[in-house]
Amino acid sequence: MPRMIPDIDPRTIENSGERMFYRAALSLPAGYTVCYSFKYRGRHPESLQTQDPQRSFEGEADFVIVHPALGYVV
Repeated sequence: MPRMIPDIDPRTIENSGERMFYRAALSLPAGYTVCYSFKYRGRHPESLQTQDPQRSFEGEADFVIVHPALGYVV
């Protein structure tokens, strides 16, 4: 079984597609880590020169699946 972050009851996931994917990800073998509803912050490319914090954005990846030898998929 993979490490699930967060480790929640899939029945609490409102979106049916995400709920089905979360359940399917539970069948991955040990060694995998699955992050659900992964929040991240980034910057628009044009703000990299000015360091303007107003040009940053927040996003969310529904799932990030990581394996130390195989890499990751978002």
